[in-house]
Amino acid sequence: MIRIVVHSPPLTLAEVAKMTGVSKQRILALAQNNRIDGAFRLSGCWLFSSNYRIKPGKNNGGHLKRRAATLEEYKALPRAQPLSP
Repeated sequence: MIRIVVHSPPLTLAEVAKMTGVSKQRILALAQNNRIDGAFRLSGCWLFSSNYRIKPGKNNGGHLKRRAATLEEYKALPRAQPLSP
């Protein structure tokens, strides 16, 4: 029996795609090819731990290098400030 201990709620495929700026289909392909540390399947759905890491490929064109590869990097990205009236 495998026991999974989760300290924070897992992220969905859509959340990881939004944070990294990569399509859901690409994140799915990376997860299926074991290119994302912290990705796991539960009841047929892909989930990601909050400290997931995307492994660079040998032919990575840089699209993952320019975007956040972890939740901490996503949170550190600059945010647009609301306009003053």
